[in-house]
Parts: sequence; C-alpha cells; structure tokens
Amino acid sequence: MAVPTYNFEFVAGETFTLQITYKNSSGSVVDLSSGYTVDIDGRSEAGASGTLFSVDSSTTAVALASSSPNITLTLAPSVTGAITAPASGVYDVKVTETTPNPDVVRYILGGKFTVLKAIST
Repeated sequence: MAVPTYNFEFVAGETFTLQITYKNSSGSVVDLSSGYTVDIDGRSEAGASGTLFSVDSSTTAVALASSSPNITLTLAPSVTGAITAPASGVYDVKVTETTPNPDVVRYILGGKFTVLKAIST
C-alpha cells in the first residue's frame, strides 16, 4: 500500500507545526492517547545516514490525542534553526502500536519538505 504524501515548507528558525489525523481502515479516528508511539524523521534523502530533524512522542515535540487531530508535530526554533537553509529533504511518520506483542508498525505519511532562509533577522 502506498503511503499518503504531504509536502510542506518552513523557514529556518521559526516554530513549525503540522497537525495530522490518523484514521483506521474504517475511517474512524484512532485514539493514540495510550498504547502508541510516533516517530517523525526528516533526512536530506531517503538513504542518508543522518537526520535534519528527528522527533518522537517521548518528547513534547510530538503530542498524541484521542480525537482529531490526533498527532501534532511541533518543531521548535532551535530545531528548524539548526538546519542550514536553503535545504530540502524527505520525511516519514511512523506509528507504532505498542500493546500487541510484537509491536504493529505503520508508516502513515511521508513526503518532501523545504527549509527556506529567513529574510528578516
């Protein structure tokens, strides 16, 4: 199954927020408030060994909820500002259901991102 694509851009040094609604196969919003983790990595290209940003639900950068939007990604200025702009890359969003054994992993979203250089300082 193909992963849905969403492309976005942000300015280096700004706070960037992305809200995602993850639904199950019947179209209902999945309650991610417990029993799930979410990881979001951005790399210069799919095979790159390092990340331009990497956040997960064990930090305040990724908030999980029981209703829509059930995933909120927030990249702080310290994260976006650490990327030398202009830059571009690819990212994906991985949801792990931790209650079954073994874990169930799904890649729910991916795409390209562009980091713009700020004009005002």
